[in-house]
Amino acid sequence: MREAATVEARPAVTATRRRRSVGWVPVLTVGIAVAFGLAGCGTAAGASGTGARHAQLSSEIRPVLGTVKGTYELEGGPIGPGGQNPPIQPLNGIITATGRNGHAKAVAKNGHFTMQLRPGTYKLTGWTGAIKEMNGSTVVENGMHCGSATVVVTAHRTAKAALYCYAP
Repeated sequence: MREAATVEARPAVTATRRRRSVGWVPVLTVGIAVAFGLAGCGTAAGASGTGARHAQLSSEIRPVLGTVKGTYELEGGPIGPGGQNPPIQPLNGIITATGRNGHAKAVAKNGHFTMQLRPGTYKLTGWTGAIKEMNGSTVVENGMHCGSATVVVTAHRTAKAALYCYAP
């Protein structure tokens, strides 16, 4: 009798274990199918909702910027024939923007530069290699910082700025 009781008890435990493990397989399969189905939910039926949410997330991740467009020019220099002032000349150089919301640099080519900045107030300064400080016939400094301006940047707007280097 002892053997019969032991034999009957084991198949009952095994059958219960099998039912439980078989019960988890369909749940796991459905869970995986739902996960893969959600990963590709950019179908035509759900595209408008998904695209709107993507646009919202993109604007939250990317900073909101404004644009600064400006000129960098040289005024002055030696008096020309007949006592005329020389014409204003466009400069090539580097424009630096410094403010509480960060800093950035832009290259001025032929007197024009453009930069993207976060909204705020910035001080713009220029550097150019076109002006050399001389001591007689010796170059004391090749290039110099000259020109500055303050600009207020507003999101999605373009601000204008003008930097001038004055030569005696």
